[in-house]
Amino acid sequence: MDFFSDFAISPTVLWLVAGLVLGAAEILVGTFYLLVVAVSACLAALASAAGLSGAWQFSIFAAAMIVGGLAVRRLKGRETSSDREAQALQNADCGQRVIVRAWQADGTALVSYRGAQWRARLEDGAAAAPGPGVYEIVRVDGSALVLRPAAVGPQA
Repeated sequence: MDFFSDFAISPTVLWLVAGLVLGAAEILVGTFYLLVVAVSACLAALASAAGLSGAWQFSIFAAAMIVGGLAVRRLKGRETSSDREAQALQNADCGQRVIVRAWQADGTALVSYRGAQWRARLEDGAAAAPGPGVYEIVRVDGSALVLRPAAVGPQA
């Protein structure tokens, strides 16, 4: 007697197993999108247990995925206070001023900032041949400062 010929799993069990596997995978990933798929599979299992056809099961699964995916996207799109704090920490250098003593032929300069030497370059669209002076940090690009000429005011 062949084991697999007598082996039959109900669609309800298949949906539940899929939901549990995806829920466990969500713990490893942590994006909440797999949680949406897992919950959708569990809702399809409920539809299967209620005796609905396969078409209805897949329809419920798809509708729950769409609604859940949009909900997660909307919740992830909100800016929280911790997001603002992280952004402020990342951009703490923006607006600070540095003194450029000399520009090199390749359009970069070495500037002293926060007790270290930094390579600096002008932001796109700034004057091609800048002179020495005071510049404002626009952003940090890897290990280089991107600068623009500072407005007249207190110097660094």
